[in-house]
Amino acid sequence: MDFSNERFSDYLQLLCDAATPWWKTHAFMDEIDEATWFEFELDSKTQNEPEQLGKKPEEITLRVLKAIDDYDCEKILIVGSPGAGKSTLLSRLLWQAAQKAQEDETAPIPVLVELKLYGEAGIWGLIQTALEDRDLYLEISDIKHLVEHRQLLLLADGFNELPNDRARTEFRKFCGRNISVIVTSRDGMADLGLARKLQLQPLADAKVKAFLQSRLLGHAQRQIEQLGDRVKDLGQTPLMVWMLFSIFQQNGEIPSTRGEAYRAFTTLYAERAKEGIDLDESRFLLSKLAFELMHNQELGEIDAQNLLGSEKALDHLVRNHLLQAPGTLGKRMIRFCHQSLQEYYAAEYLLMQNISDAKLKRDYPNLLKWTEPLAIMLSLVNEKDAVRVVELALEVDWMVGARLAGEVKQEFQEQTVAKVGVLKVPEWLKMELLGETRSKFAVSRIKQYKDFESGFSYLEALAKIDDTKVIEYFLQKFNDVNLFQASSIEQYLIQNFNSKIAEEMISKLESHSSTIRHRAITILTKTDSRLLCQEVESLSKHSDSEIRYDSIKILAYCNDIVSTRVILQLLEDDDLNVQIAAVQALGDLNDQDFANRTLLNILNQAQHHNLKLAAAGTLGKRGNREGLSILLNALDDNCSEVREFAIVALGESAHPDAVIALIPLLESEEFSNDAAMSLIRIGRATSSEILIDYLDDLPLKSRKTILYILGRINDGPALIKLLSESYSTDHTMRMYIATKLGYFRKNTKAHERLLELLHDQNDDVCRYAWLGIKEVNSVSLFREVANSQEIDYKLFKFLATLELKGETPEELVDKIFRNAADSNTAIQLLQEFQGLSEQSNTSGDLESIVEKLGKIKDDRAAHILPNLITLIPTDSGEAALNAIAAIQTNCQFYNYDLFRSDPVPEQTIPGQPIYNFNAPVGIVNAEGTVIHGGQTGINSRNNHLRD
Repeated sequence: MDFSNERFSDYLQLLCDAATPWWKTHAFMDEIDEATWFEFELDSKTQNEPEQLGKKPEEITLRVLKAIDDYDCEKILIVGSPGAGKSTLLSRLLWQAAQKAQEDETAPIPVLVELKLYGEAGIWGLIQTALEDRDLYLEISDIKHLVEHRQLLLLADGFNELPNDRARTEFRKFCGRNISVIVTSRDGMADLGLARKLQLQPLADAKVKAFLQSRLLGHAQRQIEQLGDRVKDLGQTPLMVWMLFSIFQQNGEIPSTRGEAYRAFTTLYAERAKEGIDLDESRFLLSKLAFELMHNQELGEIDAQNLLGSEKALDHLVRNHLLQAPGTLGKRMIRFCHQSLQEYYAAEYLLMQNISDAKLKRDYPNLLKWTEPLAIMLSLVNEKDAVRVVELALEVDWMVGARLAGEVKQEFQEQTVAKVGVLKVPEWLKMELLGETRSKFAVSRIKQYKDFESGFSYLEALAKIDDTKVIEYFLQKFNDVNLFQASSIEQYLIQNFNSKIAEEMISKLESHSSTIRHRAITILTKTDSRLLCQEVESLSKHSDSEIRYDSIKILAYCNDIVSTRVILQLLEDDDLNVQIAAVQALGDLNDQDFANRTLLNILNQAQHHNLKLAAAGTLGKRGNREGLSILLNALDDNCSEVREFAIVALGESAHPDAVIALIPLLESEEFSNDAAMSLIRIGRATSSEILIDYLDDLPLKSRKTILYILGRINDGPALIKLLSESYSTDHTMRMYIATKLGYFRKNTKAHERLLELLHDQNDDVCRYAWLGIKEVNSVSLFREVANSQEIDYKLFKFLATLELKGETPEELVDKIFRNAADSNTAIQLLQEFQGLSEQSNTSGDLESIVEKLGKIKDDRAAHILPNLITLIPTDSGEAALNAIAAIQTNCQFYNYDLFRSDPVPEQTIPGQPIYNFNAPVGIVNAEGTVIHGGQTGINSRNNHLRD
């Protein structure tokens, strides 16, 4: 078969045509005729690996499309809250990838699959069906050929919607293949182990309000502000923006809670259906289906008909776009068009139920999948029921209880937050729990801990809460916080940017502190660059030369006609550093011809060496030979400052010709670090082969430096070659090589070297080799380590076992966990395998153990949850909390003892109160106490659809 991209031309064209506009693929209604998501540039957070062991990963924020483009060689997991735009994002990526494959013969063929359709045929059958839906008919063997030769890009939507554990295990195994894959999932799901994780961020307040202003022309600004504020209250996602916009546009109403928003939106949704339907009856039937799907995840057509009482009822709902039923008639699988709608309808069904305390605790707050429906339900119930449900949830788990405390109607939150505030927990945890409520009633309580020293800053707890009081407080603290705290404040002010913040940031651009100025510039460049550019001309004339210097960064960012004029004025500034910065800013101008002419004039006429070198360096970055030649000659200048400037400029030029001139400087005590950094820049921009060519003629010190450079460039083949060199006898170099080899997940030679280094005579090298193997994260490599008879370190076998995803040699798993009588036994085994003495009680050792517990896959560490909770009051409490959260995510429940308890029967239990959230006031009585129902459910008086 022909596997060239030309063979798939019809398929690719169909994708491009069908996805125009691409966003409609996952629209709720045929009547939607304009994009909303596209108008928001979604941001994502990710972490880059630290350059040194022991350092924290660098957290960066990128536009999500740019992040995907930057990490296109990696496997990517995209996670986000309900309605964050994950499915729509994949539709856009499918469209982009199809266009790229049409233009580039080497680009992979994209296919988008919905994981909730995963069936007996597995992932291969799912891919085959997705292709056939686009009229591309391939045998499974052909699809496997595409996968094996990396000719397929798999876009997999909804890891959290896979129907069962078998499907999740199979899909994880599939993702371990050498395949390009981008997967979406909800927050709170177990990690897939993919190389790159992108966390979708909430929409910025300013972007939401700008969208509403552009779409609601003629409406009062006060109404638009109220609507934008409500988006912040209910969830800053594209789905919530669309829902509130649709409701307001239709009837001028602004719902107060998420539950009310879903109820109003689904009413509009049903009213727009092509056939008239009874709203109360359809809501009841949909709630019944949603409740069943929450329990069983899969619901076939026949079972759905039986549940509703008739075939006619189901067909009516499907025809009117309230449900989807893919497949052949009689064998169709029933699903909602969006998981958020299923969760809303499940919440409505909960409102109709009589539920005892015991059953409520065991079957709902304790299961992660019910957290979202419970949150929606709590926004619809009355005060007494809301407070009681939050109390029960806090008994299940502090975190889920705190989350739900902030989901009740705002007029009830003072009481529910108070329930969190009186918990008998350490102060650092109290701060975190109060932040988790995201309620304005938690602000004053959190601020009480402002002097409390903890790894978890009280500022980070406040940063979870959208409230004007928090904004005011952060603006007051803006000048006083340290670097660690500043990141929380900056991100918060960016997320909640408004005219008040803008005014404050503009005033700080003239601060005497460069740190304060730079923070203000960072916030303004990420929010309102137009406002920043308006101020830049006055800043460029400021009496303080440092402020004029900073203004150039803004000018380069604005890059308009005014910017160009001001940059030219600053070339005549009295301060040399300002002049140099202005010269370098010329390199960022869009008009390259003008910039080159100006730089050449400076090169020929400048009197000061460094000004001339700045022009040469800027020209060198643009590939100009004259500029490069001047920089190379400057390496022999008598002035050390000139030589240093030239070294740095050559690195920025990233020109291969600079390598031969820079390598001898690696022996220089004065310039070796500058030369190394410049060589790193050149190697990253060109090829490390340039550096390897010079190795044989270098002295030992320079060889070691080149090794360091190759590691920073992350060149696997080069590092492997260096292992056989004579200077690899230095164990510190072997340690460094071992950790870097782990970054090359697909290089079998790198894996072989890592296995060899596990036998190294130096214990530290062995340990670093293990870190490299963990970084590779390969099932086959872990099995090779775990099964090896030659490795003497039990730690390696044990840790390798923990890292496997369901393919662990069973005898090792049994020995470590399945035969552990209790949590303490498991902890003792961990101590034994790590070579720790039974008397070791240091917090560092214990934290190391706890961290490993949190990394155990699936539910194998669930039984240790009670033991970890006992560690909360200790010095290892924060590490224990992180491990608890990771284990809960893996096993999908919160409380181990509750999960293991016997099921609670449906019928009434004597002596326990029964909740009927839907009952009229006075209907339900429990032990003499009247439970006031929310009267929000839908009763089923109308049965005409069941006939």
